[in-house]
Amino acid sequence: MAEDGGCAIIVDETHAFGCHGPDGAGLVVEHGLADRVHFRTIGLSKAMAARGGMVIGSRRNMEYFRYEARPMIFSTSVLGYEVAGFDMALDIIAAEPWRRERLHANHDYLKNGLLALGYDVRESDSQIISIVTGTLEDSTVYRRFLEDHGVMASPFCAPATPEDKACMRFTVNSDLTRQQLDHTLNVCDEALTKLDHIRWPGLLECAPPRQMCVQAG
Repeated sequence: MAEDGGCAIIVDETHAFGCHGPDGAGLVVEHGLADRVHFRTIGLSKAMAARGGMVIGSRRNMEYFRYEARPMIFSTSVLGYEVAGFDMALDIIAAEPWRRERLHANHDYLKNGLLALGYDVRESDSQIISIVTGTLEDSTVYRRFLEDHGVMASPFCAPATPEDKACMRFTVNSDLTRQQLDHTLNVCDEALTKLDHIRWPGLLECAPPRQMCVQAG
């Protein structure tokens, strides 16, 4: 439709870069669309664990951006030593595909475990797993409970979500051990009992035992 209408196509690959596609190049490359997508935007705060970002496009458009996109360029400019770090990180992403395999295995394990507990887990297939926690007040209480028990999660609230459907986001990485993932699931399981005043939106009434889901996964 975009091509028929003569529109530019922009794909944000912040979550996909480094985690999908050959050598971690992202979903656009994985699906063979690099020559049809005009711009790809990539935030470097995910797989690269850094700051700043990139825009990928034709040489002509990138030259144009250098002179006309000053607000974007200068608000996210990076230093020389950071560029050197990005270069090394790209080498690791390309040379060690086992990191992506372990990342996806850890993601599936945690996601299946949360579903088995009955949590309303948002659809995802990368490193971010979001569960719906309800109001801002309930989400704040829930986050403090997780933090007190050694689990780090990030709240995602209105206006990015509906007022009563704030989310808690877990970021999975390839270095997490099965023991750490089980600890996270145990804490989330305990939260359902100890924070019984929270009315969990979308919580399944008849969730199967977590062990069944984890073993099946």
